[in-house]
Amino acid sequence: MPSMQNLLHSYLLQYKRLSIPGVGLFTVEHVPARLDFPNKTLHPPLPVIRFSHDGIATDKQLFKYLSRQFSLNETEAIRYFNDFAFDFKNDITNNGEAILPGIGKITKTFANAYSFQPAVLLDGYFPDLKVERVIRENAEHTIRVGEDEKTSTQMHELLAEEPKKDLWWIYALILGAVGIGVIVYYHLMKKG
Repeated sequence: MPSMQNLLHSYLLQYKRLSIPGVGLFTVEHVPARLDFPNKTLHPPLPVIRFSHDGIATDKQLFKYLSRQFSLNETEAIRYFNDFAFDFKNDITNNGEAILPGIGKITKTFANAYSFQPAVLLDGYFPDLKVERVIRENAEHTIRVGEDEKTSTQMHELLAEEPKKDLWWIYALILGAVGIGVIVYYHLMKKG
């Protein structure tokens, strides 16, 4: 017959949450993969067990799970689980800590507050990967430019075009010369 602690560990892994009355709620969350550009490292996604002091009621699904595993009716499974929860909370109160194998260690900090230390850190099972940026010359890919999509070749052609030379200063010089000519002509005609 499996132990209650092993079944609770199995239940937590399958259903991603486990509530122990008077202690708190354990949840399994997945931390997504992270890319660390400066160190050229890819950190893998990891499941993490979190603990909170929420007084959430125990799932009826847990009682059905325990009754199937222990071959008990649901009422006996509820009583068996509540006895376990009461003993577990007393262990924490009397010893200052209690361990749930495969899940972690609960330590009493002050009053009715608890801290949680996970049993297994999965970092060792999923090592970080070293990554290098790959640059492929002349490889064509799609680039989003505003609302449009263009290929990398189109963008290289667009950026490679020489900008039209701005010749405004020539027109300004010509107009300035004509203006000076008109002024000189006006003064010459006025004197003569």
